[in-house]
Amino acid sequence: MNIIGIGVDLVNIERVQQKLTRSSSFAEKILTSTEYDIFLKTQESNKAAYVAKCWAVKEAFAKANGTGFTSDLTWKDISYVSNGGPPSIVLDTRINNNNNNIHLSVSDENDSAIAFVIISNNC
Repeated sequence: MNIIGIGVDLVNIERVQQKLTRSSSFAEKILTSTEYDIFLKTQESNKAAYVAKCWAVKEAFAKANGTGFTSDLTWKDISYVSNGGPPSIVLDTRINNNNNNIHLSVSDENDSAIAFVIISNNC
């Protein structure tokens, strides 16, 4: 296994809560449609933590990918999935990942959410 890139991001949940309070469209701007559907169904007290985790995952992936966010990679191209199994990332079909493996770890505590991403290949 060759490591292509590593990325980590730490997000303050209170900062996300402030953004959600100030802008009713903030979540819709950074979440994919699948993530946004989950956001709408999430209990009010957990919404900021959920968005913080999504944000951290997207940022960590962009860092591991080595590109950051550009016109070629946007917030909506990266979707955080956690439905009972291990957390994962689903990329928009227009993003070429060269069949690389994406390894993801996500965690949150009272005030912070963190995501760690490793991109590797099998060469």
